[in-house]
Amino acid sequence: KRGFVARGIFGTEAFYRGEFDATGPVSENFAVKGGRLAYRLIGVYQWSDGFPRGNRSDRQGIYPMLSFAHGRTTMRLQGELYEQVIGGQSNGFFNREGTGLYIRPGGSREDAWKETWAEATFDRAKIRGSIQHDFGNGWNANLILSHSKTGRFDKDIRNTTVPNWNTMTLAQQYFINFTDSYYDAVSADVIGKYQLWGMEHESFFGANADSFDDFANGRVTRNLTPLSLLNPVLGRPKPTDEEMWAPNPVNSLNLGTGLSKYANLSYSHSVDLLPRKLSLVAGLGYNTVTAKDFAAPTTGGAHQETRPDEMTTRRLGLVYRPHERVSLFANNQTTFQPQNAQDFFGHQLKPTVGEVTDLGVKLSLPNEKIVGMVTFFRLQVTGLSVVDFAHPGFRVSSGQQVNDGIEVEFQLRPIRSLQIVATFYKGDIRDYYTGQQLDNSVNETASLVVRYDFKSGPLPGLVTTAGTSTTL
Repeated sequence: KRGFVARGIFGTEAFYRGEFDATGPVSENFAVKGGRLAYRLIGVYQWSDGFPRGNRSDRQGIYPMLSFAHGRTTMRLQGELYEQVIGGQSNGFFNREGTGLYIRPGGSREDAWKETWAEATFDRAKIRGSIQHDFGNGWNANLILSHSKTGRFDKDIRNTTVPNWNTMTLAQQYFINFTDSYYDAVSADVIGKYQLWGMEHESFFGANADSFDDFANGRVTRNLTPLSLLNPVLGRPKPTDEEMWAPNPVNSLNLGTGLSKYANLSYSHSVDLLPRKLSLVAGLGYNTVTAKDFAAPTTGGAHQETRPDEMTTRRLGLVYRPHERVSLFANNQTTFQPQNAQDFFGHQLKPTVGEVTDLGVKLSLPNEKIVGMVTFFRLQVTGLSVVDFAHPGFRVSSGQQVNDGIEVEFQLRPIRSLQIVATFYKGDIRDYYTGQQLDNSVNETASLVVRYDFKSGPLPGLVTTAGTSTTL
C-alpha cells in the first residue's frame, strides 16, 4: 500500500528531529508475471546542543530501498547517505554556569579545553543487497552483500600533554585528522525448523566474511601558546585551511593504510527437550582475522606488519518454564569481535575476546500488562576498545577486565495507550589481575521512560514520551 508518514520530535537541550517515511508499489508485474516491485524512502534530519550542553550533535541521512518479491523469493536493494557532525566533545567538565570547561584540582588525567567551533565530521555511503528464499517445510536461506565508504574529519584543539601544575599551564595545538575507509561484507545462512524423534528442532548454518580497508589516514598539528589554567583565555579563532596546511607545520603525519580481513563459520542448534517446558541451545563458531598495517609512522619508514588471530567460540544455554508465564534461563558463551578502530599511531586494534555467563528469570502477565526480567551476569573480556585519554578521539585496547552485576527491566502497560519502562543496571568493573576498579567505568545506571500514544480523538497518531536517567 502507498503511504507517507512525517514525524517531528522535540526535546530539551535544543533537540529537534524531523523524519519522513514514504512507501508504495511500483509494479505488480515487474519483469515477470506476479513480480511485485515496491519502494521505500526514509529521510532524517536532527540537530541538538547535546547533553551536557555543548556536546553538539547534528545528523542527516537518506535511506532509499527497492524490494522485489516473486513466489517464495524476496530481493532488496538498500542505500544510505549519512553525515554526523559532533561539536564540543571533550574529556573535561563544564563549570556551574555551563559556559566553559575547567580542570579539576589535582586531576591526574588530561582534560580537554575546547572551543565552540571544534568539531568532528563523520560520513557514510552504503549500498546493500539481499536475497531471501523460503524453501517451504520450515527452511529458508539468506544472502547479504554490502559495500560502504566511511570518512572522518576532525578539526579542533587538542592537548599535547598533561597539565603542568608547576606553571599552571596547559600545552595545546590546532589539530586536523582525517580517515577514509572501505568496508565490504558478504554473509549467508540457512535456518530450518523441523521435528525429529518427537521433538521440535531448529538448526542454523552461517558463514560470513568481510574486509576493512583503511586506505587514507593523516593528521596535521600546529602548536598554540600554552593556556593558563588560572586565567584561561578562550574564544580562540578557528584557523583557516591555509593556516593549517601552511608550509612547515609542527607535525604532519601520513599514518599509512590498514587492511583487515575477517571470516566466520558457525552452527547452532536448539531443541525442545520437553514441549513448552525445557529448551536447550548449543553452538560452535570458528573465527579468523588478519590485520595488516602499512607505513605506520613510528618506524621512521615504510613497513608492513601482519597480525593474525583466530578463535573457536562456543555457546550453551538452557530455558526452563515452570509456568507458562515464567521462564528461567542460563547461558554461557565465548565471544570474538574484530575491531576496525585504530590507535593514535594508525595501528588497528586487536580483536576483543571474552566470556559471558548469565542467569535470570522472566515474568509475563496476561496481555503483557506487566513484563519483567532480572538477569545476573559475569563478563570477562580482553582487548576492549576504550578512550585514549592521552589522545582524545582515538582508542586503545584495554587489558583484561571482569564485570559482575545485575540487570533489571520492567515494562508496564496499565492501559492500551500507556507504556512505562523502568531499567536498572549495577556492575562492578575491575581489573582481572589486580582487582582494582577501573577509572571512568559506568557501574550503575537507572532509567524511567513513559510513553503515551494517542489512538483516537483530535490528535490520533501523536506520541508523547518523557524520561529520565542517571549514571554513576
